[in-house]
Amino acid sequence: MNSKFRAGRWTLILLSAVMVWGLDLWLRHRAPHGVAQLSGWLYFPVIALAAYSFGRYGNNDDKGDDGGEDAEGAPGGARHAQRVLEAMPNATFSVDTELRITQWNPAAERMFGVPAEHAIGQCAQRFIARHWLSRHPLRLPRNVDAARATAVDVVCLRADGRPFRATFSSAPLRDDTGKCVGATVLLRDESARHLDNRRIRQSLRGARDERDQADTSNRLKDELLATVSHELRTPLNAIYGWVEVLRHPSGQPMQSQAVDAIDRSARSLAHMVDDILDVSSLATGKLRLERVLVDVERIVHDVTVTMQTMANAEGVTLTSSMSATTGLLLGDGERLRQMLTNLVSNAIKFTPRGGHVSVSLEQDAHWLRLSVIDSGQGIAPEFLPHVFDAFRRESNAPVSPRRGLGLGLSIVRHIAELHGGSVEVASRGAGTGSRFTVRLPYDRPVAAGVPSDAVPGPTHPSTVLEGHRILLVDDDDPSRESLAAALRTLGAEVHEAGNGREALDALGETMPTIVLSDLAMPDGDGFWLARQLREIRAARGGMANLPLVAVTARADNALRRQALSAGFGAYVAKPVDLRSLARQILTLTSQ
Repeated sequence: MNSKFRAGRWTLILLSAVMVWGLDLWLRHRAPHGVAQLSGWLYFPVIALAAYSFGRYGNNDDKGDDGGEDAEGAPGGARHAQRVLEAMPNATFSVDTELRITQWNPAAERMFGVPAEHAIGQCAQRFIARHWLSRHPLRLPRNVDAARATAVDVVCLRADGRPFRATFSSAPLRDDTGKCVGATVLLRDESARHLDNRRIRQSLRGARDERDQADTSNRLKDELLATVSHELRTPLNAIYGWVEVLRHPSGQPMQSQAVDAIDRSARSLAHMVDDILDVSSLATGKLRLERVLVDVERIVHDVTVTMQTMANAEGVTLTSSMSATTGLLLGDGERLRQMLTNLVSNAIKFTPRGGHVSVSLEQDAHWLRLSVIDSGQGIAPEFLPHVFDAFRRESNAPVSPRRGLGLGLSIVRHIAELHGGSVEVASRGAGTGSRFTVRLPYDRPVAAGVPSDAVPGPTHPSTVLEGHRILLVDDDDPSRESLAAALRTLGAEVHEAGNGREALDALGETMPTIVLSDLAMPDGDGFWLARQLREIRAARGGMANLPLVAVTARADNALRRQALSAGFGAYVAKPVDLRSLARQILTLTSQ
């Protein structure tokens, strides 16, 4: 009867272990993460029952209930306890009160890569990482409390020394008298879960970083809109104010002053719009250089002369010196001029009255050094690394009435880098002035036939376009009329057309020497007009080429390349600089 009872007990333990294993697998894949972590508790009743049965009947290996039947013949002996351990899907082993391993199931062999004959007799601490033991020393299972543990995270070591994460739970192992003689340990490999948790943490961290970046981007966008709004309203306010002065009869004596102020404000607006577009092109990698043979000495001279008016108005002395034996390099003349103008303008802007700004051009073995030195307010050491960042302005700097958008120096850096050079800044702190130095390579071979940026400059501005018949095509009446009036002040004969079809009809009557055309127009845009002119020239044969200049409000590099490939000889963005446009007209009509 006792033998049958033991057989039923061990069969029940074996079936319970299989059922618990199946439920454990289901929980791992279907249950929420927190519940799945506790699935190891399901094994406790099986472990406790097996430990109790093994401790009670484990000494009957040589005889059955009545002393004559051995364990091999009796299903209720220690052999069944061993079978239960072998059937456990998780690593299960027993230790004595000194942590020496006394039982080691096949799942433990697979997990650690150590066979039972090598593991039994070893101290369990051998299979645990030292750094974990140094922080969490194991308790010797000499009493029930010390032998009991629940879902403890541990770092274990495989046979080849590789660490892995695991979770162990343990229950006390008792003898026939109920005394604790060790512990039975259930160990579950948590490497996959640990990796999943790490990926989840990384994903959460990435999501937090993205959210922080989005918040930062939104904040910068709001700051940008506020800055742009402020900086655009300042010159607009000046324009509106002086327009009201000119409308009033008493304002006629101040006409010259009003015109100068409106001109400065309009140029300031155009400069800010250009800066925003340039930064956008630089950020997207769409800014391309038009490389020609450039005379940097001439650029230094032209910029210094141009900025002299601004320097005089601010009460700042502006000088230049050039010691370079050659100032020629392959580059984009307009971009280099823009770079130097930004540096000089920035220096004048933050130099008080009575201060000094100097521009120098020097040369060493392989570089041209372009320096702009001022005696202005200087730069704090902690802000120096951020000087060339877009939209960054020193928060504690004295407020300038013309601070701008904070884009000029960022554009300077990008233009220098696009030319294969660099820019750096030096300052000893507030009130000590600053020095900006641009280094440009000039040792590149100059190919024969490389075009130069030399453009004839107007010597007599009032008659520079005398003899030129210009056909101006634009669907915007105020824009067309104002530009036509400006061109007539330079001596040109200007005929106007509102779209491409009107321009085509006027060709026979006006016989223009050059056509200035907008691109986006209804009823025959600029590209349509360019195609028609090519077809007329091809049909008539031998007809002289009629130069075309695109004059458009879209300052877009892609559109610029499209216009040039369509037959336009030049691309001018609105608002139009009259002197620059005059040089373009003289260049195209002289070819």
